[in-house]
Amino acid sequence: MLFIQRYAPANDTEEQKKMDFYQQLQDEVNSKARKDILILMGDFNAKISSVNTGKELVMGKEGLGTIM
Repeated sequence: MLFIQRYAPANDTEEQKKMDFYQQLQDEVNSKARKDILILMGDFNAKISSVNTGKELVMGKEGLGTIM
């Protein structure tokens, strides 16, 4: 079993650093053994809100603000 815990760069980070982050993450995922179970956790700059209409199966109502 392989756990990967990562936090993505903030949205205002320069584009090359964001691309480097996701490429490194992809390389890590690709390097795992096929028989391993992969669990990927972290903060990937998801947009959150307290309104989850149409997304009830994947999103709670605990967020603040609005989805943009």
